[in-house]
Amino acid sequence: MNYEHIIWDWNGTVIDDARLCVQILNDELLKRGLPVINLEFYQENFSFPVNLFYKKIGLPSMGIRYEELNLVFITQYKKYCYFCNLHADVQFVLNKLTNAGVAQSVLSAGKETDIIEFVKYFKLLHCFSTISGVRNIRASGKKEISESHRQKIRCSTDKILLIGDTVHDLEIADHLGIDCILFSNGHNSHDVLLAKTSRVINSYEKLLQFIS
Repeated sequence: MNYEHIIWDWNGTVIDDARLCVQILNDELLKRGLPVINLEFYQENFSFPVNLFYKKIGLPSMGIRYEELNLVFITQYKKYCYFCNLHADVQFVLNKLTNAGVAQSVLSAGKETDIIEFVKYFKLLHCFSTISGVRNIRASGKKEISESHRQKIRCSTDKILLIGDTVHDLEIADHLGIDCILFSNGHNSHDVLLAKTSRVINSYEKLLQFIS
């Protein structure tokens, strides 16, 4: 392998949850008499910080109403996310890398305690040496925690790869000075990702070949 450590994003990258997020947002849009969105629109427009995306679709994007919306979203997500599946072949890849001696970790913009709970539920805890998430539900991204996560990884920068599914993941990789591969069946579309980098895959079948 070309890498000694792989940092995984969780939502949209490991777990296939974009459709669930669209459904939760549409429930909130309907409550407010606003037009609903489809998955294609979501993947073309989703971004961090999330409040900017909320503003685009008419949902509260600041103040107490935004905080209340975040709480509703997290509550609904935790209620239904266990019905989501892992992306095809991702469990095989995680285990293959573990068996090959490649260290792996999770760096998520989700709340850390929730991410740990999800990882345990999907029986993937053994694959990850470190799991880092945020301490709040503001959905502002993960730049603030990325540096402390990097410090926990004991190998050189050129031996670390980040795998994510959004433009924000590429921004984090650039911030840390590490390589990045983006998966286009998550929260941003193939075209959105390809506009930022050529290192885009649409299935995990190709990943091991890509990084070997």
